[in-house]
Amino acid sequence: MTMEQIDIIKEKVKSLGRTFVGATELWYPTYMVHLDFEKPNDDPMYPIDWAIMHFIKDMPKVDKTSMARIIGMEPSLVEYRIKFLCDQDDLMYNPNYGHYEILSKGEKDFFSPDGSVMYIHGSKDLLIDGNKLSIMDEKVYSVRSMIRAGYKSDIVENVTVTKDSRPMRMLIRKLESMTNTNKAKYDIPADSRNFETTDEPTLGSIKIYFVFSIDRMGNACKDIFYNDDFIKIPYYSADIHKFYYGRNLNFNYGFTNYEEKDVKNRIFDLSTETICTILHNLYKWKNIDESYYTYKNYSYFNSRPLTVNVTLKSFLASRERKALKEDIKYGEVDYLFGDSVITLSVVTKDPELRILLDFDKKVEDLYVKQGVEKLVSWLCESNLAQNRKNLISLQRFDILEKMDNYLFIQSN
Repeated sequence: MTMEQIDIIKEKVKSLGRTFVGATELWYPTYMVHLDFEKPNDDPMYPIDWAIMHFIKDMPKVDKTSMARIIGMEPSLVEYRIKFLCDQDDLMYNPNYGHYEILSKGEKDFFSPDGSVMYIHGSKDLLIDGNKLSIMDEKVYSVRSMIRAGYKSDIVENVTVTKDSRPMRMLIRKLESMTNTNKAKYDIPADSRNFETTDEPTLGSIKIYFVFSIDRMGNACKDIFYNDDFIKIPYYSADIHKFYYGRNLNFNYGFTNYEEKDVKNRIFDLSTETICTILHNLYKWKNIDESYYTYKNYSYFNSRPLTVNVTLKSFLASRERKALKEDIKYGEVDYLFGDSVITLSVVTKDPELRILLDFDKKVEDLYVKQGVEKLVSWLCESNLAQNRKNLISLQRFDILEKMDNYLFIQSN
């Protein structure tokens, strides 16, 4: 899972007024169905081709220049379209007789016995749900889907389908009865008809994300995300409330022994050992106890289930103080593991730590806006010994180096 994708998901969650908690990447099985059908000829060049074909049928020996003059077209256009029609196997030049002949495909494409709208051959690859063998959420078709060939998983049903199977026949019936409005959602031409499957459906998979968030009322929201929006997948819909992260931060895929009332608002079911591992990996803390964090395995009003509580003591115990300082500033941190990410809140209520962080901000502002000379002057005039101690506590060795360089090297 990339940071870019995480940001896209977070932005969507934020637009709904929710608080992002976590997301897990999954590959969901699909089939690509290869369709043939008939569609009305909507090619803007079709009327020109129609005129040329009908003229040739009535007067096959007239040369192209005369034909263009009679039907009121540029000779170059007529010559270009005749070549196109030959390439499409609608027309063929017979050198033995010195004129063009209309082929069977051309008869079918341009000559209707009753003068009705001419239908031509159309084809399309249609993505369908690999478990339910049905058309997917229309949002899946609003973008070009990135499909991975093949699919293996013990989590979903093993479904095999052929082009002549009952699910494919049901799909064809659905397409035949579909309104033009619905056809447009799946990029199927209006008034298309006589659908049939060609070749065997191709097994593949698309990347989806299970997304966990909390709404303004403190309810856990569990959704499926694809590309840049939430979608519905019937295979998961009935039991989506059962998904959460287990004791070792493993994604449980909906398998749980909890009652429905106990699992609905559950996002985490973490062990103390797992929480300590997360905090150690983030901030290199040792001897972590419950004062370092607040954890509830269910969502609650306006808060993430896992919050890091930073005090001056825990701050100084960290070997990643720069990162911890930034996380306090933004109030959260992303923890990536495998194909998943969870977001922890990071807060401090310690007044001593607040003083230290305010000092750090003052140092940064002076250096950036007024330069090293003004910064060193302020550090020396206020309380140099304490200020040096604060810089060491903050691991601001960059500022200490600049200060010493200015005082002891440049001055000499």
